[in-house]
Amino acid sequence: MPDDPLSRAQALHAQGDLDGALADYDEAIRQSPTAEAHGSRALARAAKGDLRGAVADYDDAIRLSPYEAPWYYNRGNAKAALGDMQGAIVDYSEAILRQPTDVESYVNRGNAKLVRGDATGAVDDYSTALGINPRFTKALVNRANALRRKGDAANALADYDAALAIDPRQPAALYKRALARTDAGDLDGALADCGEALRLGLRRAPVYFHRGCVRMAKGDVDGAIADFGEVLRLDPKDADALVNRGIARAEKGEIAMEDFDRALALNPRHAAGWYNRGLQKSRSGDPAGAISDLSRALEVAPAAWDRRAEAQDVLDALRRSNS
Repeated sequence: MPDDPLSRAQALHAQGDLDGALADYDEAIRQSPTAEAHGSRALARAAKGDLRGAVADYDDAIRLSPYEAPWYYNRGNAKAALGDMQGAIVDYSEAILRQPTDVESYVNRGNAKLVRGDATGAVDDYSTALGINPRFTKALVNRANALRRKGDAANALADYDAALAIDPRQPAALYKRALARTDAGDLDGALADCGEALRLGLRRAPVYFHRGCVRMAKGDVDGAIADFGEVLRLDPKDADALVNRGIARAEKGEIAMEDFDRALALNPRHAAGWYNRGLQKSRSGDPAGAISDLSRALEVAPAAWDRRAEAQDVLDALRRSNS
């Protein structure tokens, strides 16, 4: 093990001993507060989850050595993790000024812009990264995400296809392409992508949820029920999955009141939950309960709710037939 505290800290850091590394970084900075010592301690602090401490160390590293692109890039990452997207954009821009061919800085700046709602600026950054490295799959996938946000489904699909042609074993990209294929009406393609994403290990609730929705749209009610069940195994408090499973069960003629009851206990402002429980009560011979639930659905639903007119029509018909 090296004798000087900075080298010893870096060796411990490389071995994964963050606590030991931080103790030696502290001693190294006490003896000689160099930019390298502050920057190295910042990395260890970030790895321990101390992002504010990491930012403070990067501040000192930049003050001592303002021409090093990595300090700005890493401080940008820490600020982005803290939710300071504007600060992250400024730091990534400083890193790009010092190292204009660093594709990661462009991609991360694009990510921060996208979080702030600037999809056009994000696309520009991802495109610049791809101009430097056309096979950088992260930039292709992220540009596809931004294009989809902009409503450009065709070009989004082209980018997902290009990324997956380079590396087909990208489960997150497959899931995102499934979303884009659904937008484009390609339900079979969406099902295939969800299945492959799951096969590659992306066994997460959103993948099962989306596949369940696609299966419902294709009439595979049993498959949809199974997928919503997987969502609820992973996250028992997912109100959307409960409502959708209830809808699928009702489609089979089952009484699904328990799913709607649980969903509304979790989210009392779930308009689709109230609406579908109201329909279930109407079919079960409880018109008063149906009227109450449908009225509540209309109260809590956003103005642009796509079922508003339909819910109002059903409610009016129930009121007329039970007046």
